[in-house]
Amino acid sequence: MAPILHRQLTILATAFTIRTNDSDLFERIPYLAHAAEQEFPPTARAVVAVVRTGATYRIDGAGFASEHEASLAGAVERLSARLHEAALAALPGHVCIHAASLMHAGRLVLLVGPKRAGKTTLAVHLLLEGFDVVGDELVLLEQGVAVPYPRPFYVRQSAMALLPRLGETCRDAPFTVSPSEGRMVALAPSAFGRPWRIAPATVAACLYLEPDHSGASTISACAKLDMIRRVLPQCAPPGGGRRNWIADVCRTVNGAATATLKLGDLAAATIALRAFLG
Repeated sequence: MAPILHRQLTILATAFTIRTNDSDLFERIPYLAHAAEQEFPPTARAVVAVVRTGATYRIDGAGFASEHEASLAGAVERLSARLHEAALAALPGHVCIHAASLMHAGRLVLLVGPKRAGKTTLAVHLLLEGFDVVGDELVLLEQGVAVPYPRPFYVRQSAMALLPRLGETCRDAPFTVSPSEGRMVALAPSAFGRPWRIAPATVAACLYLEPDHSGASTISACAKLDMIRRVLPQCAPPGGGRRNWIADVCRTVNGAATATLKLGDLAAATIALRAFLG
């Protein structure tokens, strides 16, 4: 039997131990591991085991039932999902908001939008432009305090042409071939010489992304009520059943500057965002 390989990984409040007997899967774990500094003490521990028998991978642990995958790519994707689910389960009072995020003057700026809105492409472009981007996909919110979810920035092959400055950084980055998305690379702010610190913060601004990939990028003012109507569909309620989560989101949006970002040309988006943030 192949030796059991171990890797430690902490995601917010959960310290994980990943065990596997498959060296190929073990080499893919850097694709899942973030390199951020976390100001979020872990309060839970979980062990996840991925055991390969023949061509089949069995994934166990972290409080979930056994699952099976018939390929390395499927096992990596399932392992990623299990880590994500367990990390969120350890924070049952937090609302999940689909948003990229950056730090500005000690507060968070949220770039909210659905899947395929361009959050990751914009986030990586802003990193290249010197912004302190801290997340590309998810922000957790509880009682008006937000924390970016620490995960690598996953760039699809289809977005590479929009980010030509990635160059060797992209070619040398950890990657996987996703059954649903194709080849994806994992990037971190530290790869561009940028700080990457995950810490709770209040929200200074909330921009909603409206993709217009063939046009120009502009930022327009958005009334608070209209922003709340846009943001709420991009929220998942707390897993613990907290009842006042909608009011929490509303108060957070009310206390922030609000605008829509029509996202087309990335250079124009950068100029507009600098002017908006002042």
